[in-house]
Amino acid sequence: MVLINVLCCVVIYSCVATVLVSTNLLDFRHSPYFIDKTLFIKSFLHTTQPFFIAAPDGFGKSTNLYMAKYFLSVEINNTYSESIFHNTKISEDKNFTRDELGNYAVIYCSLKQNLPVYDYTSLMNVFRLILYQTFAMHPYLPTSKRISTKDKKKLSWFVGIKKHLRLKPSRVFSGLQFLAKLLKDYHGKEVILMIDDYDSIILDSIFTQWLDYEMVLGFHNAFFSSVLHDNKNINKTILVGATCTCFQALKQLQHLNCFGFLRNQEFAPFFGITEKEIDAILVRKDFKNVRNRKEDIKQWYGGYKSPDLKTEVYNTRSTLNFLRFEDLKNYWANTRVIRTLKLLLIEPAVEILLNESMKYRPLEINVVNKIELRHIKGLRHFTDYELWDEEFSDLLLNLMMEKGYFTYAKEWTGNEDKFNVTIPNEEIQNVIKKVITSFLEDPKELLDRLKATVHELCFDENKEEDDAILSEPIIHEAQEVGK
Repeated sequence: MVLINVLCCVVIYSCVATVLVSTNLLDFRHSPYFIDKTLFIKSFLHTTQPFFIAAPDGFGKSTNLYMAKYFLSVEINNTYSESIFHNTKISEDKNFTRDELGNYAVIYCSLKQNLPVYDYTSLMNVFRLILYQTFAMHPYLPTSKRISTKDKKKLSWFVGIKKHLRLKPSRVFSGLQFLAKLLKDYHGKEVILMIDDYDSIILDSIFTQWLDYEMVLGFHNAFFSSVLHDNKNINKTILVGATCTCFQALKQLQHLNCFGFLRNQEFAPFFGITEKEIDAILVRKDFKNVRNRKEDIKQWYGGYKSPDLKTEVYNTRSTLNFLRFEDLKNYWANTRVIRTLKLLLIEPAVEILLNESMKYRPLEINVVNKIELRHIKGLRHFTDYELWDEEFSDLLLNLMMEKGYFTYAKEWTGNEDKFNVTIPNEEIQNVIKKVITSFLEDPKELLDRLKATVHELCFDENKEEDDAILSEPIIHEAQEVGK
C-alpha cells in the first residue's frame, strides 16, 4: 500500500504533449497521431468559475492546455491558428470560432521543474525560475510603449537572466498577478490563466524526509493567493494536475471545484482516448498493420472507467507508442520507478495488495478527499510502523487511483463513503508483476541499499531515460542492486 511513493515520484510525459512542445504544431495537427480534442476549449470557456482538472500522467492534460493556448491567445497569428484548427470539431461552430479565436491574453505557467527542492531557499529558486520562464513567453513587454516606466523597471527583475535569481519573496508571490496586469494593459483584453502540473512539487515533497511539508503548502498558498482571489485582471483560470486530493490541503484553493479523472461528464471525453477515437484511428492508412488489433490495445492500454462505468478510455501515451512502434508491451514505467517499487515491498501489506491486484480482484476502499499533516508524517515514516494504519492505506489507494494504477470495478454514485477498484489493464499488471518477480529474498538488504539513494531515484529528473520505456531486464537489475 506504500506503493504511492512511486506514484508521487514518477514523471511520465504524454507522448502527444512531448510532440506538441518539440515540433511544429501545424505539422502535428496533420499527422496520423492527431486526436481531435478541440471541443475541450469550448467546455473550458463555458465554465464560469476557476477550477481544477485531475488526470493521470500520459492522458493529455498538457496537450489540451497547449492546444487551448494556441486557439485563444491573441499573440498567435490568426492565419496560423486558423490553419491549425481548420476542419476540427471546434471549427464547425463558426460563430464561436469567430468570436473566441485569438481573443484573449493567455498566461501559461508550468510548475513541473527539474530542479530539486530541499528547503525554503531551493523552493524559492524553483519558483523564480518558473516565473522567469513564464514571463519569457511574452518577450515584447520590456520594450513596449504601452507599459509604464515604473512597471518596466519592476519587469526587469522577472526577465533578467541574472536578476530573476534575486527576486524578493514578495515579488515571487505576486509575479503572476503582475504579469496579468501587464498583459491586460498591453492587449486591452481579458486574461486567461493556465497553470499546468499545479501539484507536481507538492507530491514530490511528501516523500522528501527533510523537507518541511507545511512550508511547501504555505508557499503554494501564498503563490496562488494573489492571482486567484479578487484579481480583476484575470477572466478565467484553469489548473491541471494529477490529483484532486492534494489541492484540498491548500486553503487558498479550497473554494474551487476539482473535476476528477472521468468523474465529470463534461470533461471526461477529453482525457484519454475513447472507444470511438480508437476506431477512427485504426482505419487510418498509417496504421493498417495494427488495424485488427483493437482487442489487444484495449486489453493492454484501455480499461479506465468512469464511476458510472459508461465511459471507458485508453492511456493516450501508451496507445500512441504502440501505434508508433507496433510492439505490444509496457510503455508506462521506467527503471527508476521499478527500483522504488522494490523498496516499498518491505511493507508486507504492499506485497499482499500487489498480488491481489494482479488477479483483477476488486479492492474496497474508503473515500479520502484530503491529505492532512498527520498523513504525511505517517507516509514518510512507514517503515517505523509495525502495523500499517488503515487510514494511511485508504489515502494511498485513493492517490494510486488518481495516478492511474486503479480504475472503478463497480458503479459508484459519489454518495457512498466506499468504492471498489481494480487494475485497469495488462500494462499496469505487467508493471506490478515485474516488481514482484524481481524482489529479492532478503528485502532488508534491498531496503538498506536503496534508502541511501531513494531521493535520487525519485526526484532527480535529469537521470530519467529519454523514452521512458524499460530498457533492461528487471530481474537482472534487482540482482545487481542486491549484490
